[in-house]
Amino acid sequence: MPVIEADLLLAYLTSKDGHHAGAAKYFSRIMSGELTKPVLTPFALQELELGVRTEKILPHGKAVKNEEEVAAFMTEICEALDFYGIAIQPIECGIFIRAAEIRKKYGLAYYDSHHASAALFYDKAIVSTDRQYDRVKDLKRIDPSKLHGASEDTLPSETIPESEMEEEEDKFEEAIKNKPDLPKRLGKARKDDANEEVG
Repeated sequence: MPVIEADLLLAYLTSKDGHHAGAAKYFSRIMSGELTKPVLTPFALQELELGVRTEKILPHGKAVKNEEEVAAFMTEICEALDFYGIAIQPIECGIFIRAAEIRKKYGLAYYDSHHASAALFYDKAIVSTDRQYDRVKDLKRIDPSKLHGASEDTLPSETIPESEMEEEEDKFEEAIKNKPDLPKRLGKARKDDANEEVG
């Protein structure tokens, strides 16, 4: 199973995110069974928690003020993971060792190195729009914005047409109609620089 990182999950749950449409396309195909269901690393959860503490992630467009609000944000994340059936990877010592090697060899940031290492440890695939993962040997990056009718093994060069983006938005809304508050409760989850990495 491929690994997803925190940015993709936030993009899926945040309608105003610049990568939301592509993430919605990806997750709609996950829910339909067309693509393999991904997993999330525990490092992503830690990255999200650190993000709200350092105000790089703003739940509902506002900075958290206390531990109760941090807990509330993480509860929303965990409820979303449960709702979409995304499992959390177990931690292995080898992931930390390889992450350090990745940082030294490829210059990836701390959390990115752990996402890459976890992906290599299990399935050698990571779902991300971040091209820096392309530098890591033996790691396959699956770009959700380019999954235009393709499997994870065949990625086309063109991006998703606007008409199909709108269609996927409709599918996204339909998929969450039984619990419509989940993506909306996160509101504007991040600051304007959505691609700025935590830590």
